[in-house]
Amino acid sequence: VMGGDRIFVLKYLPRIFDPSRFDCVVFKNPINPDENYIKRLIGLPGEQVALIHGDVFVRPATGETPRPEDWSGPGWHIARKPDRVQRAMWMEVFSSEYSPITDSSPMYWESPWIGTPGFEVGRAPVYRYSGSGVGTLRWNDAAHPILDFTPYNEDQNARLSFLVPDLRLRAGVKPDAPDVVVAAVIQSFGHEFRCEIEGTTIRLRRRPIPMPDGEGVTEPGAWTELGGGRLAHPLPEGRVSDVEFWHADQALHVLVNGEQAAYVEYDWTPRERILHATGRMLDDLLEREESYRDNFAGLSQQGQIERAQGFRRAANLFGERDEYRSSTARWEFSGAVTLHRVGLDRDIYYQAGIYSTTDTWGRAHPRASEPAMATHPDQPALLGRDQFFVCGDNSAASLDARLWAAPDPWIAATIDPTIGVVPRDLLIGKAFFVYFPAMHRGRPVPVVDFGRMRFIW
Repeated sequence: VMGGDRIFVLKYLPRIFDPSRFDCVVFKNPINPDENYIKRLIGLPGEQVALIHGDVFVRPATGETPRPEDWSGPGWHIARKPDRVQRAMWMEVFSSEYSPITDSSPMYWESPWIGTPGFEVGRAPVYRYSGSGVGTLRWNDAAHPILDFTPYNEDQNARLSFLVPDLRLRAGVKPDAPDVVVAAVIQSFGHEFRCEIEGTTIRLRRRPIPMPDGEGVTEPGAWTELGGGRLAHPLPEGRVSDVEFWHADQALHVLVNGEQAAYVEYDWTPRERILHATGRMLDDLLEREESYRDNFAGLSQQGQIERAQGFRRAANLFGERDEYRSSTARWEFSGAVTLHRVGLDRDIYYQAGIYSTTDTWGRAHPRASEPAMATHPDQPALLGRDQFFVCGDNSAASLDARLWAAPDPWIAATIDPTIGVVPRDLLIGKAFFVYFPAMHRGRPVPVVDFGRMRFIW
């Protein structure tokens, strides 16, 4: 009775209702077919899937054995989530509306936003700027790096959190003067992505910027105009307008009062994405990984186990947090404004990693200590005509197709022996509605929170 949410599942009917990418699918667990699993559908039949810096890249699969340089090959494109799915997958990092109450909160608490002179930023949920010139409200990424850590993973201290590149800036903006100019800036991949709202005009631009790793440009580069849009009227003085700026799946969105006002995509290949995310070429990373692997093997053979552990990154260099550049964000205002519900959200991040040495039953894992599926050129996810690839939204703690062991012997003998896939015959359907939310375990009398009845996207 206390087990969790009860959901409705719309069953798939071949040629009538087929699975779509990013569906939340229910299926029989290939490792233990007595269990029903629910995950998000990432890869479709006939595709090769690559999880690069938290995002999904796909291309048509071939019959050839993939090689490490295949991530540099043709045909790749990023898989972008539909807007409705993306809205459901944003995970809140902070919102000023939940600032602790002054007289009951710890004295050491302070907002993760830092304002330039003229900004009032503190414990109050509302921020104000009344200075002259351009006022900046920036995220304090030094104290609060934007990670894929989630509070319900707090018992997962041994797991590595990753720096998330896809962010959403949002705020209720109330201009307190005429002709206020609003700009939202997200810094990611060694670039600044800028949305500027001036009057009814929206501009979207991008430029390369210097990074602490010393790789790339030494001075900010020239702006590249990506696109823009127009509002029916300027942000009204004295009234709150909800403004959102998204950077997700290599696309930029601007929403005003819930309506999309501007949208633009940019297309980087996996090779380009890795270069901008790490500041290093794919070939350089693979060569460095190979040198780590040689050092690890040599020291292990000499019995120098402790020294060898320093080269554990040889297993999958793409699963090392310190290889990636950090992200941050800021607001800029020309003119007096009052800000409500100042929030920052992050996208789901599909982590790279390595297989465990044992499976869920304690047996030796057939891919022990190898790179997780689809997270390294040496471990591709190649899907046959009736195979699907799934990942959990709780990427940091989800045991999903990236890390599964060998299928149950009965499944392997009668349906499909492939590791890391969901055969079509094990798919049940799409989860679409929570009709009976989980009850609160801490109450003496179980109470259902029917306010948590919801559609699943």
